[in-house]
Amino acid sequence: MSVRGIRYATAERFAPPRICEANDDPERGLASGAICPQIPSALDRLLSLSDRELSEDCLFLDVHTPAIDQACRPVIVWIHGGAFVTGAGSLPWYDGSNLAQRGDVVVVSINYRLGAFGFTGSDDLGLSDQLTALEWVQRHIGSFGGDPDRVTVVGESAGGASVIALMAAHRSESLFAQAWAMSPSLPQIRSAHRADQAAAALIEAAGLSDDGHDGLRRLSTSELLAAQAVLLEHRSSALTAFAPTAPGALVSDLSDAHRDQRPLVIGTTRDEMQLFTAFDAAYASMAPDEARRRISHRFAQPDEVLALYRHHRDGATLGQLVSAIQTDEMFRAPVLEVLAARCEAGTRSWAYWFTKATSAFGGALGACHGLDIPYLFDNLDQPGVEMFTGNDPDRGGLAAQMSSDLIGFATTGSPPWSAYQTTSRPTRVYSDTTVDESDPEPELRSLWEDAARDML
Repeated sequence: MSVRGIRYATAERFAPPRICEANDDPERGLASGAICPQIPSALDRLLSLSDRELSEDCLFLDVHTPAIDQACRPVIVWIHGGAFVTGAGSLPWYDGSNLAQRGDVVVVSINYRLGAFGFTGSDDLGLSDQLTALEWVQRHIGSFGGDPDRVTVVGESAGGASVIALMAAHRSESLFAQAWAMSPSLPQIRSAHRADQAAAALIEAAGLSDDGHDGLRRLSTSELLAAQAVLLEHRSSALTAFAPTAPGALVSDLSDAHRDQRPLVIGTTRDEMQLFTAFDAAYASMAPDEARRRISHRFAQPDEVLALYRHHRDGATLGQLVSAIQTDEMFRAPVLEVLAARCEAGTRSWAYWFTKATSAFGGALGACHGLDIPYLFDNLDQPGVEMFTGNDPDRGGLAAQMSSDLIGFATTGSPPWSAYQTTSRPTRVYSDTTVDESDPEPELRSLWEDAARDML
């Protein structure tokens, strides 16, 4: 059964969340609560986000459970993505009903404050919302058949970056037992200087240079969203305009996540950036000089790098090669750095790589960002999913495998493949068939390791 629209906290604008008690009658929750004000992207509209109620009063969660009893089932808490500016935990693609029934687990999906409402300055109120939701789970999930001692936090993209930030936040130490980070957008996590800079830019965009934060508090919701949109128009700085901060109010050092003893599963998709570049005319018609320019900030010999990627991405266009390099810069290389750092710290981690391409849109998206979500949730039957994943007959087997792996991890704290170490680098590869490989694409891994050393 699903219990929706449970208020876990309240908060005034730019104020910390205040935890709420559980609904006296949990079976009454039939509709999900309002979501944080935002400007939906094209993907969000595909996910049916544009028809949701928007309100700053948005700290709600949904619970999916096989039964409201005292069974003490494993608990999976989902943190949605959306670059910290869009999304909601209550979207149909994140519905936890299939997972709950498949694995006899409880699935909780949460909303948190986004954009200017959650990440103005270094207070990181959106991250505080996530922590407060986890505190609510600790207090109340037993009433929904869940075990507060077996909580697994799972997130994708900004949600995946949140997972890593939560592991580094000392306030989280007793709030979950293990974590699963999907395509974490780790480069979004910003410095305190960048947080202050973005807050000043927001104040300026709102025309409030003399009023500061007090002026932002007086703006209407739509006015604050309009100021937020000004910052997001600047592509070079939009990534870190609204995001968690380290060091900040909650995370003193992001590398604390490397030393965190809780088990971590972490991975990426092969073609993350194809979601954003596949239909971009600049990539479709990219000339060699432009390709070199787009990667020369990281590589002194761009032609050699393009040749290496051409070897690993047979048949790719020049624009697709650049997209592949940007995929690894934004997602895969940072994840490999986390894995290596956790190995050095002696903490347990498991690596995966999702390489099953979608047949939708003529295969243009490849194995793109977010494609693994409906597989992990076993939600191939949700409206609109087939438009994204295609309708290959082998999809069901992969969804069964991924969701079973997550359920097993949530139940035992250990997934069914070897833990990562820096000799053979075991990695579970999710594709048409699921296989366990040693160090996929070692030449590309070495390339990025060398690039990271050169940046020091």
